[in-house]
Amino acid sequence: MVDSDARNVYITLTAKWLNPNLYIITKANDEDAASKMKWAGASKVVSPKLMGGRTIANSILKPNVSEFLELALSYNEYDIDVGEFKLPESSSLINKKIYETDIRKIGIIIIAIRNEDGTFIYNPGPNQILEKGDTLIVLGRNEDFERLHRLL
Repeated sequence: MVDSDARNVYITLTAKWLNPNLYIITKANDEDAASKMKWAGASKVVSPKLMGGRTIANSILKPNVSEFLELALSYNEYDIDVGEFKLPESSSLINKKIYETDIRKIGIIIIAIRNEDGTFIYNPGPNQILEKGDTLIVLGRNEDFERLHRLL
């Protein structure tokens, strides 16, 4: 990663030209540059200034939420983490409702599901049917993640 937005656009264009299927994450210092990087083929554009500003605002406006997310997204004494698990095509969980699985019994909380088409289902209920291509966004401990991986 380089500090010049113009160079990042050039690198993105070159990388996409060499391999159109690349998933490219790049950094933008300026909002205008971010749109150019997306146009050049970047899959995701990260803006440290924007992220820093949002973090500060959330720390002021929602201090408990901010602290919990910081805790869950970094090493912590509670061993809590956020993870994502794509259902394999051979998973026995496909076409089952969440309550029909052992996911909750192993200590996992499903906070969202991303469908194969890219849409999100936030806070899915117990009657939500798990489908082929779903990615589960979950909250749990590392040992719970290991049990989930075996369950999938």
